Amino acid sequence: MLHSKTLAELSQAYFGEQYASRDLERQFWDFNSGVGIFPRGTLDGREVVTFSSNDYLGLATNERFVNQAIEVVKARGIGSGGSHNLGGRYPELSELEHQIASVYEREGSVIFGSGYDANMETLKMLAKVYDNRLVFVSDQLNHRSIIEGMRGLPKAIFAHNDMEDLERELRKVKTTYPNSKPIIVFEGIYSMDGAMPNIKDVVALAKKYDALTIDDEVHAVGLYGSRGGGDM
Repeated sequence: MLHSKTLAELSQAYFGEQYASRDLERQFWDFNSGVGIFPRGTLDGREVVTFSSNDYLGLATNERFVNQAIEVVKARGIGSGGSHNLGGRYPELSELEHQIASVYEREGSVIFGSGYDANMETLKMLAKVYDNRLVFVSDQLNHRSIIEGMRGLPKAIFAHNDMEDLERELRKVKTTYPNSKPIIVFEGIYSMDGAMPNIKDVVALAKKYDALTIDDEVHAVGLYGSRGGGDM
């Protein structure tokens, strides 16, 4: 195993002084926290409160949730041991997907390993389903996972939360790609600045230009909506 000092020296040797001097090496903190005390904890011996967590409701360290997870792990182990396509899956996962679908009043849902994976794979999958006729019209401050999901695909970017610019880009798409299907990509709450879009305006433009919509609700789930499903 290489020590951090060795890695720093290798980075300097490979990239040169101009990169080493710009402090590009990523550093991570050891934040000591956990069940019953989060978001409080200690950092370098100091008592602190983290304001950088996405666990807004504290569910990840909720004692009831933790104990339930422990019981499932004891019963099922820590992994399925293979692909769901080949070996099936545990009923707890099926039940969770069913409950999520019921919140959104949909036929079904799919759970991914992370929100990052969900965005990337969903966008690429949609492009294939529509035989690569989709043109993504994406908000300027959409999350990196959305940007990665659109990589290599036709796209247009509109100014953050700017409905006039969104309409301009939709017009351009209709002109430049007359046989395409626009799809507006936005977030229910933007992780970059906390802003919220006017979803009614987005949907109105989508109907006007015969476009699809996809809304990343990861920062709104559990906090907004009559059923806790987010802004939609």
